[in-house]
Amino acid sequence: MQQSSNPAKPTMSPPGPAFAGLGHDLDGVRLAAAALTLCPVRTGISAPRPRTRKPHVPAASGYGLLVALGREIRGR
Repeated sequence: MQQSSNPAKPTMSPPGPAFAGLGHDLDGVRLAAAALTLCPVRTGISAPRPRTRKPHVPAASGYGLLVALGREIRGR
């Protein structure tokens, strides 16, 4: 008798939210997502001007960020 590890029906459920399997209660997230409504953006001549973004502030990255965080953690 040969046994197969493949069941006749798939037993896996479709993937849920990213953190659903980590023990977090996502009921609040589901309620907030269900309450969202679509707000279309007007385009054309009568459309309002988009808000300008704040100027980009350069931040440390790469090795400089690693050194800065290391100094912050050690209190230097």
